[in-house]
Amino acid sequence: MAIEDTINLLQALNQGITGIPPGAAPALTNYPTVIDFTPFVITWPADGSWYIKGAASKQALRTYRVICFVESLGVNDIPSRAVEAVQLLQRFIDAYITAANVAQADPPTYQVTIESGPDTPHTDGGLISSLTFGGKAYHGFELRIGVREYWL
Repeated sequence: MAIEDTINLLQALNQGITGIPPGAAPALTNYPTVIDFTPFVITWPADGSWYIKGAASKQALRTYRVICFVESLGVNDIPSRAVEAVQLLQRFIDAYITAANVAQADPPTYQVTIESGPDTPHTDGGLISSLTFGGKAYHGFELRIGVREYWL
């Protein structure tokens, strides 16, 4: 089990959200140097803690940043893009609440579970206009998702 595996699992979940075009939530090894179309989603690992759990297994609790670039700042159609961004944000919230506390992967050697509850809530910063990718500024949003990972 690796952080890369978890990123790819989350990207697969992101790709299935209505409004995300095909190829707009690629696997980590396929992240581009510039964004060719929007909306576009990437997932980055953030703060984490890890420890031995039992005789042979390990556990990590890590926050993953799910970043959705909705439109470049150079596009002046703010009202329609704001509506799209709000609707997309709600779809992401719904997808991650639905997926919470259900194992996203459970092969013999590892398990990945999106965690959510009063002690480990998902968070977001609302719509923001300070996202950058490849030197270009974007409107969009960022979710912070707690994930529990077990592996041997």
